[in-house]
Amino acid sequence: MRPWRLFLFAALALGSALFALPGVGSAANDDPFNIASESYFRLDVEKGTISAEVDARIQSSNGKEVAEIWLWAMPRAQDVKVFQGDSALEIESTAISDQLGLPTLITAKLAKPLKNKLIADLRMTYVVPPQSTDYVKIEPGAIEALMVSQGQGSFVLIDVPAASDNFVEPGCFKATDQPVALAEQGFIRFVCGETLAAAIFNDHDDVRLRCAAMSDICRQRNDPSPFTGFAQSITDPAKQGRLEATIPMAGGDKSLTLLYFRTDEEWARREFEIARSALPLLEAAFGVPYPHDSIVLRESTLISMAGAAGIAFTEDGEMLLNRTDIPGRFDEGVAVHELAHQWAGLNLDAPWEWEGLAEWGRMVVAPSFGLPVLDRPVAFSDFGYTDPLATWRVSSSVTNPDYWYGKAGAFWIEYEKSVGGRANMTAVLGQIDDAAAAGKKVDGKWFQDRGEEVSGANLDELFLSWVYVRETASPLLAERRAAHDLVNQLRERARTLALNGLPTDLQANLDAWTFDPVQGQVERANRLLDEYTALLARAAQQGGVGTGISGRWNKVPLIDIESLLTQMSQALGAMEVSAARLSNGVDDPSGRESLDQARIKFLSGDFAEAKRLAAGATSIGFNKEASAKIIALAKERKRTFSPGFFETIGM
Repeated sequence: MRPWRLFLFAALALGSALFALPGVGSAANDDPFNIASESYFRLDVEKGTISAEVDARIQSSNGKEVAEIWLWAMPRAQDVKVFQGDSALEIESTAISDQLGLPTLITAKLAKPLKNKLIADLRMTYVVPPQSTDYVKIEPGAIEALMVSQGQGSFVLIDVPAASDNFVEPGCFKATDQPVALAEQGFIRFVCGETLAAAIFNDHDDVRLRCAAMSDICRQRNDPSPFTGFAQSITDPAKQGRLEATIPMAGGDKSLTLLYFRTDEEWARREFEIARSALPLLEAAFGVPYPHDSIVLRESTLISMAGAAGIAFTEDGEMLLNRTDIPGRFDEGVAVHELAHQWAGLNLDAPWEWEGLAEWGRMVVAPSFGLPVLDRPVAFSDFGYTDPLATWRVSSSVTNPDYWYGKAGAFWIEYEKSVGGRANMTAVLGQIDDAAAAGKKVDGKWFQDRGEEVSGANLDELFLSWVYVRETASPLLAERRAAHDLVNQLRERARTLALNGLPTDLQANLDAWTFDPVQGQVERANRLLDEYTALLARAAQQGGVGTGISGRWNKVPLIDIESLLTQMSQALGAMEVSAARLSNGVDDPSGRESLDQARIKFLSGDFAEAKRLAAGATSIGFNKEASAKIIALAKERKRTFSPGFFETIGM
């Protein structure tokens, strides 16, 4: 998500007239009545009209008498009627701005004033005619409109023709309850409530299910304005807002779709082309295949009300984009930023990581298309803030998005330089998914560790200057540096013995930044390397070293390394005994064959089998010697045998 401060200000200025009216903004707290409502809109796309019905329940908010209420209707509403029971009420209609497409205020005098906690059920009906404004565009064959609610406490239900090409704001959901009569008439119902929040949490199944079933918790409640989701329904093929393409990617062909409001055709084509070109480049930069089968971009006007130019849902490859009309190809840069979130997303731990890496992705791709890199990574320092990245949305009081997005993006540019360039940067990013799948926390510590691993650089000052709170992080980083200095010496020594990496328990303590046990583990590992060095010398006397423990050194803990060396020593001992015996001139082809097999197993690292075969080679020789002696003794006994012997013993 990328907040856009200037557009938010523009949106607030546009809505200033609404916020001065009853029921909107801070005035809502002083309303004399509470309201819960369901607004039903049926889109007759072929004719280019909308019919509307509002069911509202009114109750005094302070116990005082309520004689007059107000409701909201779509702009240029016609044939407006308000009923209390069977009684048609006296009404007055006030257009806020039909030119902009803002709601119409309907004031109604109740047939009987409400007192105390009495409740009144009202029904309003009206028709919305063809028109073309900023927020409502209705013509035969195509309807695009921001649907009007009654503010807090509202649900809006939108019935669109099933046979149309429909696009409803992602914060709205296909209703669980689809009346039979509605289906028979060829319509599908969508329900909208707290639309912005629902859009942001669109990738949570529980949110979808509860809001589709119209749980009261999904009613509009935070936004006091009479707005809810946009809907588009088109029956004229010439007016369909849909672009599609197949994109060749590392993981196979992916489908790219952009759904947009037809009046924004030129904008949509620019966004589509930049997305089509940027995806393979982002995939190469991040070093892992695109994680989904499709990419779906949806134009959304509603997200602008939260100051956002784009929102990415990383679980299903969907993104919301907003036409901002900011000069400098801003929207195309936003599209790349949101696409980058498909890699820089759920597996990351903090906003400076996922937003910063999305900015990094945008800056990496931007020059390929002549996009401006923007001034955020340069200008963030001009704001005068010094808050570290780790405090973003945690303890910092700074809310300026240009500072945070700019600083986060600039950090990853510096990180890339510090780890030795793009190849090493991609090598680090390519490990993110596997680390997260293994249950590791992909946070600042992880990135510092991996960056130092691929580059050999000391990144302490980089992270102290940009990410961590220096005063609290410096002692821990000093402890970490001392531990890593010890480990690096061990790592280099192991590398001379063809051993890469570290035993798993030592590596686990480094990853967890638990440094107290490290010195003892390093000392133990060095003792094991002493033993291994001696064993390698013995192995060379037996015909070669082979794989030794290289295949296990970085896959098991130190205790298992110790056990492996014991097995290796025992195998060598058995081979040495067998070789010594055979070297004394014993003619034993079977024993020699068994010893040869033992050496093959030893060279492959199978020490237990090598020991068994070597011991077998010795026993074969011993068994042959014993057999020869037994046979000779038997022959001697036979030669001296006397039949009278049995008579002597009574046989």
